[in-house]
Amino acid sequence: MRKNWQEEARTAREQLKLVPHGDRERQMVSMAKLVSEQTGPSGLRRAIAALEFLEHLKSARPLEYYDALRNAPLAVVAVIGKWYAFDQNKALVVALDYGKHKLAAKSLAHQMSSARLGFSGKTGGVFDRAYSSTADSYIADKLQDLIKKQLGPAERSVKDKQTGTVIDFLFTLSEPSERIAVLIIGPYTNKNLYVHRCADWVTRGFGLCWFYDRVVLALPDFDPMDEYVRRATIASAQEGSGGIRSMTTKPLLDVLFIDRPPLADEDDEALAKLAP
Repeated sequence: MRKNWQEEARTAREQLKLVPHGDRERQMVSMAKLVSEQTGPSGLRRAIAALEFLEHLKSARPLEYYDALRNAPLAVVAVIGKWYAFDQNKALVVALDYGKHKLAAKSLAHQMSSARLGFSGKTGGVFDRAYSSTADSYIADKLQDLIKKQLGPAERSVKDKQTGTVIDFLFTLSEPSERIAVLIIGPYTNKNLYVHRCADWVTRGFGLCWFYDRVVLALPDFDPMDEYVRRATIASAQEGSGGIRSMTTKPLLDVLFIDRPPLADEDDEALAKLAP
């Protein structure tokens, strides 16, 4: 990003709100070329995530944490934001140390690498809950774009009595009465697991479709999106003038890409660009 990365991220975010959900990823590519020095959308996604992390600090934490990072480079804020996703307390300490000039950028990179090792490969417990807490606003925004309805607060970590599945977010709409269950896939630090466990997650989603009006699988990795959508689509064959065609039928299972990847490869890219 150029010098004022926060303003550029804010502008890009507002523009993306006007883009239909299905076109958002393509629009990210062209937009990144205009507001970012990088050729792909990963830098733009990182900037928007970092901006929203700063906004979260400003609204939900004592102001000293926001003040410590408000003028920090994008790479520093992005890395501490990712750190916050798996260890909030330590990330806040690091933010204060950075703000007080007690921690150099290269020392931050080293500490981040060491801290990640303790969470690598874990998908439950502390890591899972921390990721869920930082992804909730992203999921709510994307879900509103999908269903074109205003969402209220969600119940979190609801255990379904029939299946035993823990639902990450349960939204209840009043008019018309509708319940929407959201499952976060993973999150996985090993990206291959999103592909290997696709069938398991889709099967779990269809199981919940018996008891909820709509089930949404929130996918943090875009690469296997097509495979998840293919498996989540039930098609019935019908004869028509053009031969066999497919049509989507109930149950209603959606797959939603959330650009809030936990500890993704781009973090290493950001660390490498930290100023000395």
